Order: sequence, then structure tokens, then C-alpha cells
Amino acid sequence: MTPKMERALALLREAFANGHKVIVFSAFNKVGDLIRQAGPDLPKAFWGAINGSTPQENRQKIVDEFSKEEAAACLVLNPKAAGAGLNITAATIVIHFTPLWNPALEAQASARAHRRGQTQPVTIYRLFYEDTIERVMIDRSEWKKSLGAEIIPISTRETEDIRRALALEPRTR
Repeated sequence: MTPKMERALALLREAFANGHKVIVFSAFNKVGDLIRQAGPDLPKAFWGAINGSTPQENRQKIVDEFSKEEAAACLVLNPKAAGAGLNITAATIVIHFTPLWNPALEAQASARAHRRGQTQPVTIYRLFYEDTIERVMIDRSEWKKSLGAEIIPISTRETEDIRRALALEPRTR
């Protein structure tokens, strides 16, 4: 078993033992099956998956089943197939099992759990190997993120938006 798989299983064991719901993002559709095979001792939990082969009309049903589950649950999602348009505020733990070249896609995927209606803190884990292509992907992603911040400084924009918002006076009819 690989160290990454061991770490993913440890995170899932802890989450399931505490009744948490987890989203695992992976660009590879078989990762959910591999995790379940590697962790036959994982506590009982609901498991669901959404990837490119999941029919569009079934995706929200899967999320609803996950959200309604009273106990621990895990959704394994392909970030391209399920990274946009789904609110999964029942999840409090997000695990990025495979890195992505595109930092915006990863951020959008993480945001599935950070939505209106989320009442609990969300913890996000990025699992990757040092000294491999995964480290190069992480570094490239961080570089792209910083490049975007240099072009349009977010903190400057935030300050300006907050100042404008505080200056507004509601109109009454």
C-alpha cells in the first residue's frame, strides 16, 4: 500500500469514527474503488461517486443521498465532472487525492463544501508525493495562483469592495 493511500485511509477512519462526511476529489475514476479495497476495515459508511460517466440527472440525487445520510459518508468526485454546480455543505472534510494543474479548478472543487448553508468548519487536505510530478503540479498551481494575484491584487480589490459595501445606504420605498 502506498503512503498516500495510507494517509487517505487514516483521514477517512478518523472522519468516519467521528461521524463526519468526506469528499474525495480525484481525476481518476477508480480511486474510490481502490480506497475501499485498501481499507476493508474502514467503519461502515455511505459511499457514492460522481464522475464523467455519471448521468447528469443522477448527480444531484447522489449528493442528496450523501447529505441525508445520518452517519459517516464519503463521496468520491472527479473535479471536472462534479467540481461545479453542486452544493455539498454536508461535507466537513475535503481530500484532494490527485493534484490538478489548474488551481481554479481545485478551488472550485473545494468550494463544493464551502457554500451558503455550511454551518461547520471545513478542513481541506491535499495529498501528494514530494520529488515527483505531483510536486511539480503543486508548484505550478501555486505559481499560477500567485500570478493571478499579481495581475489583480485580491487584497486591494477586497478592501475596495468592503469600503463600497460599507458606504451604501439602503433605500426605503
